[in-house]
Amino acid sequence: MDLDKVINKRKQVTKYSSKKPKIEKIVEIIQSANKAFTHGNLHIIKYLIVENPELIAKIAEACQQEFIKKVPYVVVLCSDPKQIDKIFDVRAKKYIKHHVGAAAENFLLKTYDLGLSGNWIGAFSDVTLRNVLEIPEDVEIEMLITVGDGLKTSKKSKIPSLTTRLFFDTYWNSFHKGIKKVRLEDM
Repeated sequence: MDLDKVINKRKQVTKYSSKKPKIEKIVEIIQSANKAFTHGNLHIIKYLIVENPELIAKIAEACQQEFIKKVPYVVVLCSDPKQIDKIFDVRAKKYIKHHVGAAAENFLLKTYDLGLSGNWIGAFSDVTLRNVLEIPEDVEIEMLITVGDGLKTSKKSKIPSLTTRLFFDTYWNSFHKGIKKVRLEDM
């Protein structure tokens, strides 16, 4: 895998073919997500693979995203924070975000590496998903990721320039003597 190629070519996809990938590929993707960095080596993420079209339709309604109805798989990432709360107390919420974000990125990069497409969904009705998917109250629903054979019609999002977003040593310092000849717009 050429990591730069994967990072540059991966995009959010909302149009999928009717071809359903083998479940083994979805499990392989989750195995990559499961290798993500975690504080204290506490693996708190649970993965729920949904492939039942009736459940997927209910998920689409809970997310108010019509395209979800046509995806072959929705993977729900949940966290079980009990252990991390005990160990890290007030920092636990932040560490959960770190772990979930790292797992999601691994998930999406592996999805693309296997020739599939995905879309990260963060807006949804917790109550509806919890009821439809029988997720316990003490488990947090973090995000959903759709997975399938994406159609090539989806466009890549414009990546913002680093010109006003990259600083050195102190916040707002955008000067670095070692790269003065490089324009940040090109980075």
